[in-house]
Amino acid sequence: GGFGAMGRYRMEREFWGNSAFSALDYLNREAPQGSRVDFHDTTWDAVRMYRRDGLLRKDLVPVWDYKRADYFLFHWHKEFLDLESEVKTDFGVKTPVMVVAQDGVPLLNVYRRPSVVDRRKKALKAVRGLAPRPKPTKGSEQGGRVKSGPRGGVD
Repeated sequence: GGFGAMGRYRMEREFWGNSAFSALDYLNREAPQGSRVDFHDTTWDAVRMYRRDGLLRKDLVPVWDYKRADYFLFHWHKEFLDLESEVKTDFGVKTPVMVVAQDGVPLLNVYRRPSVVDRRKKALKAVRGLAPRPKPTKGSEQGGRVKSGPRGGVD
């Protein structure tokens, strides 16, 4: 028994996508604003309640189509193994960014499309004030530097 036997025999490890709950903190912390998440085998009602109860950011967009998703939550079921392979190919990745496991047996893999990393880096730079400086406007190259503050201008 237990989770170990489930893993050895590639049996279903959970039902109705309840392991998605374990990925919510990761998504809330890491996903850029407006990211699309394919919750795979998680019921729509569960996702709706996660949002309603404040467990999942409301700007994250649930989709059930990995080709349109930035993140894919793969629920371990024998009948879905081909789907996981398709997602890895479509996302261009080999490994998940997060694994939820019990007794060493994976229950949920979270995959992230690489383009999401670029969007997150840009967002963090902007928040930290590290966004690229604006290009000088015509006439501002005359010995001064362009200010990037609220009023702009030239020194």
